[in-house]
Amino acid sequence: MAYYEPQNLLVDDIIRPRSLNSINGKVLPVSFLGMILLYGSIAKIFGVWIILFLTPFLAVAGILFFYFFIRKVFNSNIAYLSSLLLFFCPAYWYYSEKAMYHNVGFVVFLIISLFFLLNKKFKLNILISGFFCGIALTFRTSEIFWIAGTFILLFFYYRKQIKISKIILFVLGILIALSPVFYYNQNLYGSPLANGYSIGQSASVDSGTKLSFLFPFGIDFKLIVKNFYNYFIVLFWFLSLPAILGATIFLKSKKTKKQKAYFWLYVFASIWLLICYGSWSIKDNISYSDITIGNSYARYWILIYVFALPFMAIFLKKLYYSGWIKQKIAFLLTIIYILFSVNAVFFANEESILNVRKNILTYQKTSKNILSITEKNAIIITEYGDKIFFPKRKVISSKHNDYSVFAKISCLSDQTPVYYYHNLLKNKDIEYINARKISEYKLKLIKVSDGLYRVIDNK
Repeated sequence: MAYYEPQNLLVDDIIRPRSLNSINGKVLPVSFLGMILLYGSIAKIFGVWIILFLTPFLAVAGILFFYFFIRKVFNSNIAYLSSLLLFFCPAYWYYSEKAMYHNVGFVVFLIISLFFLLNKKFKLNILISGFFCGIALTFRTSEIFWIAGTFILLFFYYRKQIKISKIILFVLGILIALSPVFYYNQNLYGSPLANGYSIGQSASVDSGTKLSFLFPFGIDFKLIVKNFYNYFIVLFWFLSLPAILGATIFLKSKKTKKQKAYFWLYVFASIWLLICYGSWSIKDNISYSDITIGNSYARYWILIYVFALPFMAIFLKKLYYSGWIKQKIAFLLTIIYILFSVNAVFFANEESILNVRKNILTYQKTSKNILSITEKNAIIITEYGDKIFFPKRKVISSKHNDYSVFAKISCLSDQTPVYYYHNLLKNKDIEYINARKISEYKLKLIKVSDGLYRVIDNK
């Protein structure tokens, strides 16, 4: 779960990729530990190769549990259609392919928790439900506040039917699931409630004012509306518009107690997620203005897309039973949904799966070339290429136009090979960096290969 890098004691703990943090030479994970513990434990049994398949496996399992859960709330027809739509839900599908992202696993375990909460066939269903809710929280502990609010509202809604013993069992299940994380948090960070985010790096915030620990990115209503419009209405219009129409039909129809609870808890969770992440100006894409499936809003709001699908199913079902013409329209809308989902996931922009695949193949060639040139003990300074070379080489992630790292590594250049990688620089750029940026540290860059420069003393 951690490793020791003695050279970090000399350079202020900067030898690490972006996803790790270092404290006094001890390199630690920044991410939440749930996925690391679960996937790592499974990999110990079956081998590391299985890790890339676990998120897609969970995604398929999530579809099955989604069917059984929605059947408990609505009926078999809505459940069947909703689970079919989930198979092609663009954000769910896309991030299932991103094997090391937490978001799909988090949503799947939450679905499983809700399924067991409604399933009375299992004697320990409440304990099991709490356990899977806890597993979800180990994947994304930052979601604890709205999840706690959702279950509190749910238990309050059914307060006449729920005994205090069931609440205790539910909380016990959560604590059992969280106990390994508490142990490793204590071991790694010095406190069971600490984590990699709280002791080290955190996401940069450039909009809104911090309100409290509930909404760490503040509340910016204009930005919330803009992001909701872009990433719910515009990007996935083939899902959102039928879902909105279906929700309108749902509100006008007769509803069971379970269906009312589903709707209002969905509204509560959605509003929370919209406020929390919609107030954050995320710029994942190089083209800041592009609205793409690879932007983090899409993965943070997977739950909003997934739990909107029953309302889309209600709309399609309404059309299907309203005459043969509307039946054809329902079929056409389903085909449009599938085709546009396929396009969004595989073809639509530079972040689509096929384009990402091309990039990865390019990165693999780059990695092979650079590894053949550099020494095994070399350190590579790079802006975004850290994960191309790590862990085969030690890396330092340098932010754009931040040359302060050269001041820190000057003490290493005599004993350790140090390189600088940037594949977009031209000769005049290197001359400028040598003359204006790092000469004061008595260092200079000399070209070794395309994009790769050796850092040497310039005394």
